[in-house]
Amino acid sequence: MFATTDRAAAHRTSPPSANLPTMSSPATAAEASRTVASAVLRIQMALLDGAAASNEALLHAAASALLSRADYDDVVTERTIADACGNPACPDPLPSSGAVAAATGLRFHIALFSKFI
Repeated sequence: MFATTDRAAAHRTSPPSANLPTMSSPATAAEASRTVASAVLRIQMALLDGAAASNEALLHAAASALLSRADYDDVVTERTIADACGNPACPDPLPSSGAVAAATGLRFHIALFSKFI
């Protein structure tokens, strides 16, 4: 009824694994893992240095593609330790505690020892 072509016959006779790409060696996988880890580190360092404030589209695309939530949280923590705003796109430093109190209008102090406000 239907004529089979050589290509169709070859496809039916080949095992399913013959159509899959070959697996890389463990050394190649380890090298790829190191390459990704190196790229993540370079992106984190760029975000720590404030390069994200310049709105570089390539940096934002790479960061969203490669950084995990934990990697991004590490960047926010490191920026906070360095007295910079935790948001990598913000170039501003963290405000001092006196400036925060003045901005919020803090006028009361609670003394726990003497139970006095």
